[in-house]
Amino acid sequence: MFNSILNWDSQMVEKANSLIGHYVWLDKTFAYLGMGLVYLVPVILISMWFYSRYSKQPTLQILFSGILPWFVFNKLFQHFIWFRPRPYTAADISIQEVLFHRPDYSFPSDHATLLAAVTVAAFLIGYKKVGWWFLGIGIIVCILRVVTGVHYPLDIVAGIVSGTLGAYVVYWLRGPLTKYIYNPIINLAKKIHLA
Repeated sequence: MFNSILNWDSQMVEKANSLIGHYVWLDKTFAYLGMGLVYLVPVILISMWFYSRYSKQPTLQILFSGILPWFVFNKLFQHFIWFRPRPYTAADISIQEVLFHRPDYSFPSDHATLLAAVTVAAFLIGYKKVGWWFLGIGIIVCILRVVTGVHYPLDIVAGIVSGTLGAYVVYWLRGPLTKYIYNPIINLAKKIHLA
Protein backbone atom coordinates (compact mmCIF):
# COMPACT_ATOMS: atom_id res chain seq x y z
CA MET A 1 0.00 0.00 0.00
CA PHE A 2 2.72 2.46 1.04
CA ASN A 3 4.80 1.60 -2.03
CA SER A 4 1.84 2.16 -4.35
CA ILE A 5 1.28 5.59 -2.77
CA LEU A 6 4.94 6.45 -3.31
CA ASN A 7 4.74 5.21 -6.91
CA TRP A 8 1.70 7.42 -7.51
CA ASP A 9 3.58 10.32 -5.92
CA SER A 10 6.54 9.78 -8.27
CA GLN A 11 4.26 9.57 -11.31
CA MET A 12 2.50 12.80 -10.35
CA VAL A 13 5.73 14.76 -9.96
CA GLU A 14 6.97 13.43 -13.32
CA LYS A 15 3.73 14.46 -15.03
CA ALA A 16 3.82 17.92 -13.44
CA ASN A 17 7.49 18.31 -14.34
CA SER A 18 6.70 17.51 -17.99
CA LEU A 19 5.60 21.18 -18.26
CA ILE A 20 9.29 22.10 -17.99
CA GLY A 21 11.63 22.33 -20.96
CA HIS A 22 9.31 23.68 -23.66
CA TYR A 23 9.86 27.43 -23.29
CA VAL A 24 12.78 29.07 -21.51
CA TRP A 25 10.67 32.07 -20.43
CA LEU A 26 8.06 29.74 -18.90
CA ASP A 27 10.69 27.71 -17.07
CA LYS A 28 12.17 30.91 -15.62
CA THR A 29 8.71 32.14 -14.61
CA PHE A 30 7.96 28.84 -12.85
CA ALA A 31 11.35 28.92 -11.09
CA TYR A 32 10.99 32.55 -10.02
CA LEU A 33 7.44 32.19 -8.70
CA GLY A 34 8.12 28.80 -7.08
CA MET A 35 11.09 30.22 -5.20
CA GLY A 36 10.46 33.95 -4.84
CA LEU A 37 6.74 34.41 -4.29
CA VAL A 38 7.02 33.18 -0.70
CA TYR A 39 8.97 36.36 0.12
CA LEU A 40 5.68 38.23 -0.04
CA VAL A 41 4.82 36.66 3.33
CA PRO A 42 7.28 38.80 5.35
CA VAL A 43 6.32 41.86 3.27
CA ILE A 44 2.66 41.32 4.17
CA LEU A 45 3.49 40.71 7.84
CA ILE A 46 5.65 43.85 8.06
CA SER A 47 2.85 45.83 6.42
CA MET A 48 0.38 44.40 8.92
CA TRP A 49 2.67 45.30 11.84
CA PHE A 50 2.81 48.96 10.86
CA TYR A 51 -0.80 49.19 9.65
CA SER A 52 -2.28 50.10 13.02
CA ARG A 53 -1.72 49.71 16.73
CA TYR A 54 -4.39 47.01 16.79
CA SER A 55 -2.64 44.81 14.23
CA LYS A 56 0.50 44.08 16.29
CA GLN A 57 -0.82 41.09 18.23
CA PRO A 58 -2.51 39.48 15.17
CA THR A 59 0.74 39.90 13.21
CA LEU A 60 2.69 38.10 15.93
CA GLN A 61 0.09 35.35 16.13
CA ILE A 62 0.33 34.74 12.38
CA LEU A 63 4.15 34.83 12.57
CA PHE A 64 4.30 32.34 15.44
CA SER A 65 1.77 30.13 13.66
CA GLY A 66 4.27 29.82 10.81
CA ILE A 67 7.33 29.38 13.02
CA LEU A 68 6.00 26.56 15.23
CA PRO A 69 5.29 23.94 12.54
CA TRP A 70 8.17 25.01 10.29
CA PHE A 71 10.93 24.93 12.91
CA VAL A 72 9.48 22.39 15.34
CA PHE A 73 7.02 19.94 13.76
CA ASN A 74 8.86 19.58 10.44
CA LYS A 75 12.31 19.23 12.01
CA LEU A 76 11.10 16.56 14.44
CA PHE A 77 9.47 14.67 11.60
CA GLN A 78 12.51 14.85 9.33
CA HIS A 79 15.00 13.78 11.99
CA PHE A 80 13.02 11.10 13.78
CA ILE A 81 10.39 9.70 11.40
CA TRP A 82 11.25 9.92 7.71
CA PHE A 83 13.99 11.57 5.69
CA ARG A 84 12.88 11.76 2.06
CA PRO A 85 15.24 13.19 -0.57
CA ARG A 86 14.01 15.63 -3.19
CA PRO A 87 12.53 14.34 -6.47
CA TYR A 88 15.34 15.67 -8.67
CA THR A 89 17.83 13.50 -6.73
CA ALA A 90 15.82 10.28 -7.26
CA ALA A 91 17.38 7.78 -9.66
CA ASP A 92 14.11 6.07 -10.58
CA ILE A 93 12.30 9.13 -12.00
CA SER A 94 13.18 11.65 -14.68
CA ILE A 95 13.07 15.27 -13.50
CA GLN A 96 14.20 18.37 -15.36
CA GLU A 97 15.67 20.70 -12.78
CA VAL A 98 15.11 24.42 -13.37
CA LEU A 99 15.10 25.61 -9.77
CA PHE A 100 18.33 25.17 -7.84
CA HIS A 101 17.73 23.87 -4.36
CA ARG A 102 20.15 22.25 -1.96
CA PRO A 103 19.62 18.48 -1.94
CA ASP A 104 18.18 18.18 1.55
CA TYR A 105 14.92 16.69 2.82
CA SER A 106 11.73 16.93 0.82
CA PHE A 107 9.04 15.73 3.25
CA PRO A 108 7.18 17.69 4.50
CA SER A 109 7.47 20.86 2.43
CA ASP A 110 8.58 23.85 4.51
CA HIS A 111 7.03 26.25 1.99
CA ALA A 112 3.67 24.48 2.15
CA THR A 113 3.91 24.35 5.94
CA LEU A 114 4.59 28.06 6.30
CA LEU A 115 1.97 29.12 3.76
CA ALA A 116 -0.72 26.84 5.19
CA ALA A 117 0.04 28.03 8.73
CA VAL A 118 -0.15 31.75 7.97
CA THR A 119 -3.26 31.25 5.84
CA VAL A 120 -5.15 29.30 8.50
CA ALA A 121 -3.96 31.66 11.26
CA ALA A 122 -5.17 34.72 9.35
CA PHE A 123 -8.61 33.20 8.85
CA LEU A 124 -8.81 32.03 12.48
CA ILE A 125 -8.24 35.53 13.81
CA GLY A 126 -10.57 37.18 11.32
CA TYR A 127 -8.04 38.74 8.94
CA LYS A 128 -9.77 37.32 5.89
CA LYS A 129 -8.26 39.64 3.27
CA VAL A 130 -4.77 38.73 4.47
CA GLY A 131 -5.81 35.08 4.56
CA TRP A 132 -6.95 35.21 0.92
CA TRP A 133 -3.62 36.75 -0.10
CA PHE A 134 -1.71 34.01 1.71
CA LEU A 135 -3.96 31.35 0.19
CA GLY A 136 -3.37 32.65 -3.33
CA ILE A 137 0.38 32.76 -2.80
CA GLY A 138 0.28 29.30 -1.25
CA ILE A 139 -1.60 27.69 -4.13
CA ILE A 140 0.80 29.10 -6.72
CA VAL A 141 3.95 28.27 -4.76
CA CYS A 142 2.86 24.74 -3.85
CA ILE A 143 1.89 23.82 -7.40
CA LEU A 144 5.12 25.24 -8.80
CA ARG A 145 7.26 23.45 -6.20
CA VAL A 146 5.92 20.19 -7.66
CA VAL A 147 6.19 21.35 -11.30
CA THR A 148 9.83 22.34 -10.81
CA GLY A 149 10.63 18.97 -9.22
CA VAL A 150 11.54 20.33 -5.79
CA HIS A 151 8.72 18.46 -4.02
CA TYR A 152 6.44 15.48 -4.44
CA PRO A 153 2.69 16.12 -4.08
CA LEU A 154 2.64 14.26 -0.75
CA ASP A 155 5.32 16.62 0.57
CA ILE A 156 2.89 19.46 -0.10
CA VAL A 157 -0.03 17.63 1.55
CA ALA A 158 2.08 16.86 4.63
CA GLY A 159 3.19 20.49 4.79
CA ILE A 160 -0.41 21.68 4.65
CA VAL A 161 -1.33 19.31 7.50
CA SER A 162 1.68 20.41 9.57
CA GLY A 163 0.98 24.11 8.97
CA THR A 164 -2.72 23.79 9.74
CA LEU A 165 -1.97 21.94 12.97
CA GLY A 166 0.58 24.59 13.95
CA ALA A 167 -1.90 27.41 13.33
CA TYR A 168 -4.52 25.71 15.51
CA VAL A 169 -2.04 25.03 18.32
CA VAL A 170 -0.96 28.69 18.36
CA TYR A 171 -4.62 29.78 18.22
CA TRP A 172 -5.53 27.54 21.16
CA LEU A 173 -2.56 28.90 23.16
CA ARG A 174 -3.25 32.54 22.26
CA GLY A 175 -4.00 33.52 25.89
CA PRO A 176 -0.65 32.54 27.42
CA LEU A 177 1.23 33.47 24.25
CA THR A 178 -0.29 36.96 24.32
CA LYS A 179 0.59 37.43 27.99
CA TYR A 180 4.11 35.99 27.97
CA ILE A 181 5.35 36.53 24.41
CA TYR A 182 3.29 38.89 22.25
CA ASN A 183 2.77 41.67 24.81
CA PRO A 184 6.45 41.75 25.90
CA ILE A 185 7.53 41.91 22.24
CA ILE A 186 5.05 44.72 21.53
CA ASN A 187 6.17 46.63 24.65
CA LEU A 188 9.82 46.28 23.64
CA ALA A 189 9.00 47.43 20.11
CA LYS A 190 7.26 50.51 21.53
CA LYS A 191 10.33 51.38 23.60
CA ILE A 192 12.56 51.31 20.51
CA HIS A 193 9.95 53.12 18.40
CA LEU A 194 9.04 50.15 16.18
CA ALA A 195 5.44 49.94 17.30
